[in-house]
Parts: sequence; structure tokens; C-alpha cells
Amino acid sequence: MKNRLFCCVDAVICCKKPCFHAVADFLRQNPQQTKDECAFRDCTGLTSVKIPDSVTSVCHGAFHYSYGVIEVDDGVSYVDGWAIDCDKNATCVQLRPGTRGIADFAFSHCEELTSVTIPYSVTSVGYGAFWDCGKLSTIDYQGTTAQWQEINEEIDDEEIASQMPHYTVYCTDGKIDKYDD
Repeated sequence: MKNRLFCCVDAVICCKKPCFHAVADFLRQNPQQTKDECAFRDCTGLTSVKIPDSVTSVCHGAFHYSYGVIEVDDGVSYVDGWAIDCDKNATCVQLRPGTRGIADFAFSHCEELTSVTIPYSVTSVGYGAFWDCGKLSTIDYQGTTAQWQEINEEIDDEEIASQMPHYTVYCTDGKIDKYDD
């Protein structure tokens, strides 16, 4: 499948320059397509994007240098409600209300990060979202423990968990302690 702005190889969208509003139209028409690691990298002409609710992950680097669609709020970079990156010197982060998801490796290498507050609106936490955040000890999730367990499968990945030796997730109905075994 090909069009002027995108080519699709093995169900991965690869961006061709220049990028404009067609990104949003393409995603609406093809909601099951996944984005490769740098699908919209350097799309400096991109001014708007709507990520469909059917998208369950945003790959690391998918929107690097696409400044026209990136909003920065309190050190966290967002694209259409997805947290995609964070100031690497952050120590405490509170995601804004309405955040829909956390992209793959969004907080990776935030070595000073000790706590993060995640609103209940988050339905996806990407692979490696907290990779190499060795000081992260507290996750305040504004939903229930059952909701957290549904969305945190990637964090429980053995390789990822080894980068976060011990942390506690505080939910509205209890807490979950995670230890490196």
C-alpha cells in the first residue's frame, strides 16, 4: 500500500517528507497500523495529528523533531494526549489530566526520577517507559489496582523490571510493591 506521504512495509508506516495534515487522515483511515521507531521524525511541517483510540502504543522517537505537534507541559512532551518524552533531569513528574498513554521509552534514562503521578485516563504504558530509572520508587496511579494491572504488562517485563529494582504503585484502592527478585 502506498500513497504520496507514506509507504507501508510489513504493517509499519514509514514517513516521507514533507508531512502535513495527511498524517491525521492516514491514521484515521488505517487505525490498526503501527508506527515504526522514527515514523514521523523530522516532520517539521506537521502541524496536527489525531491518534485514534485504537492505537495502543506509540514507538520511541515516532515524533522526534516534529515540533509542530509536540506540546511541553512541566517538562513532559505530549502528542495528542500521549506522553512521549521527559526532561532527563526531572525528579518528580505529574502527568496532566487526560493523558491517554505513555509512549515506549518515554521516561527512559531519567536517572534522577523518583516519583511519577499517572492519571486514571492512561490506558497504555509503553515498553521500556521507565527504562533506566533506577531511583524511581513511587508511582502514584489515580486508578484502581485492577486497572493498573491491566495496563502495566510492559513494566513487568523481566528485562525492564531489572532497571527498576524496587518501586511501589499507589492506587486508589491499595498499593502494589515490586521488588527485583
